[in-house]
Amino acid sequence: MDITEREKKNFTEIGQLIFNLSPYIVYVLKLDGTIADCNKKAEKWLGYDRSEIIGKNYLKLSEVLSENQPELMERFKRITQGEIPEPFDFQVHKNDGSVAWVNTYISFFQLENKRYFLAILKDITDRKNAEQKLKESKEQYQRAFEHETFYKDLFTHDISNILQSILTSLEIINLQMGSVEDSHNIKPILNIIYEQVYRGTSLVNNVYKFSQLDDAEIKVKKIDVEKTILEAITYVKKNFKKKEISIQFESPQKKIYINADELLKDVFENILINAVKHNDNPNIEIVIKASRFQEDGIFFWQIEFNDNGKGIPKTKRKSIFSRGFKEDRTVSGMGLGLSLVKTIIDKYNAKILVENRVPEDYLKGTNFKLQFPEVE
Repeated sequence: MDITEREKKNFTEIGQLIFNLSPYIVYVLKLDGTIADCNKKAEKWLGYDRSEIIGKNYLKLSEVLSENQPELMERFKRITQGEIPEPFDFQVHKNDGSVAWVNTYISFFQLENKRYFLAILKDITDRKNAEQKLKESKEQYQRAFEHETFYKDLFTHDISNILQSILTSLEIINLQMGSVEDSHNIKPILNIIYEQVYRGTSLVNNVYKFSQLDDAEIKVKKIDVEKTILEAITYVKKNFKKKEISIQFESPQKKIYINADELLKDVFENILINAVKHNDNPNIEIVIKASRFQEDGIFFWQIEFNDNGKGIPKTKRKSIFSRGFKEDRTVSGMGLGLSLVKTIIDKYNAKILVENRVPEDYLKGTNFKLQFPEVE
């Protein structure tokens, strides 16, 4: 053996040593994706013996996730055309059934007049899991921040209105205190003060209660829908005595039961208050309709709230349920806000939909549809 051959043999042995000692997963692939060689790290990482790896197609052996396969094949194609793509990340199924993330670098080389792909993989599963946890942590922090801001804005806005009403009432009383003839006018003003104090107390309780709602599990029970609706109607009419309000409830049967809790009354009140506050008509008309329907073998009760108010443009229908929606506050003081209504409805495993009362003309009013699974 001459010196040149000896050096070549030594370099080959050194290369093989580096190949097997590499901390990375290394494959030598034929142009059709068949594995021609692999290092010991690849055997250990995949969980296969060498005899089970050599001769197998790389995509099938490591079960590259289907959504990653087109990009991987495209990269192989680009490499054969002389490009050197950047390393990229994808997921594979290992022999033990687990799913791992790998960062992959692929190059092209020629050996003894044959062309091969060299694939070098780095397991980045731990890094990806850490990134996912960090992302979830950031999202959780963002939600908490949005919740805090939402409740702060709700509380500040509504308490300010309540206190302003009380202050105005007290100023009127102060002006009339010296006039015996006007003393009979003081009682209605005192009633306003009592009402506003009650609203303030309710708001404080509700803000606390609903701040706990996001992470709390609602304990549902069998609730009488008609009874709850009638209570909500009474509450709304009491708080809007100066408005001409007609609210009708139409139902095919006397008793309708769904799984809910005491917050259902607040849901109904909020939708009714929204219909009243955003209605400039001299006569406010609201029709509540109950109907039963079947979907996928399950019976549901649908409760519709039809009003003749301003209506809601289609472009705003999704945003009214968002916590950050501040363009036009839909509820003041006495309700939950439509975003919290949506949260409660979701916890009931129910649905809330928003449509035009008159198709193709949102200016003629809104139809809120609540859909609840039926309870016998």
